[in-house]
Amino acid sequence: MNAQNTLKSQFPTSNSKWLLADSFRIFTPDNLYDYIDGAADNYLSSGFENLIVGTYNARDDKEKYITVEIYDHKMPLLAFGIYAQERPLKTNFITVGAQGYQEEGILNFLCDRYYVKISSHDNSAATGKDIFQIANDLAKKLNNNSLLPKGLNYFPLEGKINNSENLISTNFLGYEFMNSALMATYGKDNQTFRIFIMEQADTKAAQNLVSKYMLAVKQNFDEKEGQYIINDPNNGIIKMEWKGKFVWGIVNNQKINITQDYLKLTRKQLEKYNAF
Repeated sequence: MNAQNTLKSQFPTSNSKWLLADSFRIFTPDNLYDYIDGAADNYLSSGFENLIVGTYNARDDKEKYITVEIYDHKMPLLAFGIYAQERPLKTNFITVGAQGYQEEGILNFLCDRYYVKISSHDNSAATGKDIFQIANDLAKKLNNNSLLPKGLNYFPLEGKINNSENLISTNFLGYEFMNSALMATYGKDNQTFRIFIMEQADTKAAQNLVSKYMLAVKQNFDEKEGQYIINDPNNGIIKMEWKGKFVWGIVNNQKINITQDYLKLTRKQLEKYNAF
């Protein structure tokens, strides 16, 4: 059974109020633009592989329907990246899959490598409850033990703005060799700044990343693990640290004491989870 047929089989069918339509719409990287047009680039850069769109029609009202979109990505981290781009910072978060939120007429959630969007033109409370039930049943079929990416645990908790984490999947800081940077936003002493964490395949890969960055900003690199102050002509002063396969740092903050504290806090968090 191919990936598209596997996804079709995940749609819940047993519902006394809604009937799953027999036909599905299928989109691939070649024709995703036909469905979401201008937003397609973001999905394609986030490892998009397939989209299955199914429809539930109300058994007692032919004018009422619920649309379910399952976006399949290459890996859970990339699915998180596009989900995090689109979720509101403040919303009605719900326990469906790894994380979800529900607002009037919509429910979106993340589950393993899948980003699921459920919507209806009917904004009634009754339909909202049915949408939640469909989402819950679908999440269990996709992956009942879905969790947020483990890399989110590496961010210090102190001062972190809830649900501000996201993923820059390509061209982090404007450099094509910098990919898959997890970021989170913080507030401390009336300062807002961001922490980034990049996990590489191994220590050598992390060293190579730092070396390329130093070359790009025309700074010397002694190829030793530790902290570095980068005078980046495009992004300002960035203080970062490299150890093992991890590179992390602070952007958008010029207070040395805050920067130093949070580099240490991030290192401690990485050590807590035995990342090194």
